[in-house]
Amino acid sequence: MPAVGYGLWTSLLDCVRETAPGVTRSWFSQLSPGDINGGILRIYARQPEHLAYLTRHARPAFVDAARRVTGRLMTLEFELVRNAPDLTLQTGTADPLGSSDEGDCFQPPVLTPDYTFEALSVGPHNRLAHAAAVAVAEGKGAYNPLYVYGAPGMGKTHLLQAICWRVRQKCPERTVLYVSADRFSTGFLWSSDRSRQDEFRRRFRGLDLLVLDDLHRLADRERSQEEFFHVLNEMRGRGGVVVVSSDVPSSNLKGFAERLTSRLGSGLVAPLDAPCYEARLAILVRAVTLKYVDAPREVQEFVAARVAGSPRDLIEALLRVDALAHSTGAAVSLSIARQALGDAPRTSVGLATILDVIRRRFGLRAEDVIGPRRPRSLAGPRQIGMYLARHMTRHSLQEIGAFFGGRDHTTVIHGVRTVAGQIEGSEEFRTLIDELRLAILAGPPCESADMTVEKEASPTAYKVAAGG
Repeated sequence: MPAVGYGLWTSLLDCVRETAPGVTRSWFSQLSPGDINGGILRIYARQPEHLAYLTRHARPAFVDAARRVTGRLMTLEFELVRNAPDLTLQTGTADPLGSSDEGDCFQPPVLTPDYTFEALSVGPHNRLAHAAAVAVAEGKGAYNPLYVYGAPGMGKTHLLQAICWRVRQKCPERTVLYVSADRFSTGFLWSSDRSRQDEFRRRFRGLDLLVLDDLHRLADRERSQEEFFHVLNEMRGRGGVVVVSSDVPSSNLKGFAERLTSRLGSGLVAPLDAPCYEARLAILVRAVTLKYVDAPREVQEFVAARVAGSPRDLIEALLRVDALAHSTGAAVSLSIARQALGDAPRTSVGLATILDVIRRRFGLRAEDVIGPRRPRSLAGPRQIGMYLARHMTRHSLQEIGAFFGGRDHTTVIHGVRTVAGQIEGSEEFRTLIDELRLAILAGPPCESADMTVEKEASPTAYKVAAGG
């Protein structure tokens, strides 16, 4: 099984660009060659949307280029790399930090070309995080550290890599390092075992910006947490900026030292929420614009209504529709979309799911939340339910009001605005809403799970004005 060398692979890509410019995409440079076995060349893509595009549109161009470059006939197999290498970016004039050592976390720059601010759909679900990320990238923000969090698939990696791309474009003199938490930990432990800690730490000196992805992966790794704590302090002390991402708010990190979570929470903590219907549709429109998949508007609208999940869920759903159409030889249509995804609204995030999470979280009965009684202890959770329903489902104000006890749309508007005001004014309340969102996205809990809390445990947690 001969391996495809760098020179051969580069020649193959150049041939594709020259002979098929209409098919070529900028992210082709991020593809990876595998071995040639039995006349089959394997090519690995990093993103599912890239794999779909290659399979649907680019196979003839690559087959022809492979024949031209190698001088013999061969076929291709495109596959998805599930464990892609960690991505790092180094700009500026500092030491390139490259090394052949196995444990070195400072690798050559490999960033996904599509993960830019221009390719990101911005809406209520990510507006705060997006604005803060742009400010940090352009050196205009005082957010240090910037802590971005959200459930898997919400776009954390996209946002962090967009920062790196913008720095390269606008501020090339700044020195940036992008690294995953796993790679950071592996590199530190590797250097520690070889008594090279000073060399490891020296490489962070002079950085203007450190971008660390998936911080939650450092849970229960005490030595790595300690090292990151010192790196964070050192960078802040000399004016360097740190950006991190995680699946949960800094206050909810488990298996972390308290002083580290406190320091992480001292900057700006920005959530990435589940997109509302309009934002979901915008994400799909962008995917079609980037030519990952060709799908008519009615299919985009159907998928946006059907899949109330993360941006990743939306793209994968659209790819399922495209795959079914391709396998049957049909064009992408509403009929194909219904076959691929089903015709009924998705129930993993629906009004019933929201009600179930609300009642469990506050220790209430469902009939109390949607019933006619209006004491403050019930109005608060009810308004939170209305707010979450408005932002996490496609239901209209009238439908939400009808579900929550036959209330009119003005009552829903009042509840949504009231909760939004509470979120802006209270970090504790914002954390509560974030916890509820994550619980809703996770789906209905097992009946044995205990999600209830003592109502008096945190009286300010849902101090929402009565009137619902």
